[in-house]
Amino acid sequence: MTRVTAIVVVLAMFAGAASTVRAENIPWPIKVSNHIRPFGDARKPDKMPRGRHTALIKMTIDRIGRVTNPVVARSSGKPNLDAIALAAVRAASPVPAIPSNIPGDAEDEITATLPISFDSSAKPRRVSGVANRCRNC
Repeated sequence: MTRVTAIVVVLAMFAGAASTVRAENIPWPIKVSNHIRPFGDARKPDKMPRGRHTALIKMTIDRIGRVTNPVVARSSGKPNLDAIALAAVRAASPVPAIPSNIPGDAEDEITATLPISFDSSAKPRRVSGVANRCRNC
């Protein structure tokens, strides 16, 4: 099995800018980030620490989108938010599959690092149907 490594932090940070782009033209890292975001929003604590807190979560994603081995690569500084970020990534699996235009074999995996952010001033964005997919939210 070949392992492909990708750091997708920069693309994922601009996920909000993709709203006017046709779905098939959205880069895969942004699709993954957009897929995971509502799972974090659903778990956002009632009493959020003031400010913006971002945990970097490193994970392995296989060709069909299964997420394995998520770990905190860089803490948000708040252990409870780090735990929420990890739980969100686990609950969001499977994520969008690795597109065929990314070279590799069927057994290939990508190691990705994505930011999961919590902002006390931001209203959570809910996606239709996330409650049905989100366990213990």
